[in-house]
Amino acid sequence: MFPLFLISLFLLCCTPSLMPPIETDVDIARRQWKNSSLSQLNEGYTLYINKCGHCHYLHRPDQYPDEKWNKMLPIMGKRAKLDSLQLDLITKYIFTAKETKSFSRKK
Repeated sequence: MFPLFLISLFLLCCTPSLMPPIETDVDIARRQWKNSSLSQLNEGYTLYINKCGHCHYLHRPDQYPDEKWNKMLPIMGKRAKLDSLQLDLITKYIFTAKETKSFSRKK
């Protein structure tokens, strides 16, 4: 039981604190995706936490350059059995959060 607690504590400490998107993030997203909405960004945020975080610790959106994210996301999406809509939503969240730094916003 104690080893499980230590593993959980370790994972909790190593996972970045990701804040959900807010309305001002939508303007940034719309620069690249015209029809972006807060609900789409929130859905991408939730999918990122639940689908990606299910297999590995979550990477901060600014952890990798755009080229690496663009290469990595389709590969990881296939492994996680994401459909194209889910992958698009996660991509929108990652790139918007990376630009706005919303992932590290204080609560």
